[in-house]
Amino acid sequence: MQHLVDQLVHAGLSEREAKVYLVSLSLGEANVQEIAHATQIMRTTVYNVIDGLVEHGLMKSVERKGKKFYIAESPEHVVTM
Repeated sequence: MQHLVDQLVHAGLSEREAKVYLVSLSLGEANVQEIAHATQIMRTTVYNVIDGLVEHGLMKSVERKGKKFYIAESPEHVVTM
């Protein structure tokens, strides 16, 4: 996974953004707690990282039954960055 993280960092993401993005791709639809657990990044930090990824167009959020879930966009979006 580190090789992919390095490539995403080279594309302009921070290391944390790269990790959150890749984990989100593998999890599919997930909440912040699940992403934080999988990345070993503090939950409060994950919120900030996701905000950055949303700004880059690499993640989006959906609300289901009052809970917010996040979904990574297709890797093709990284190419357009």
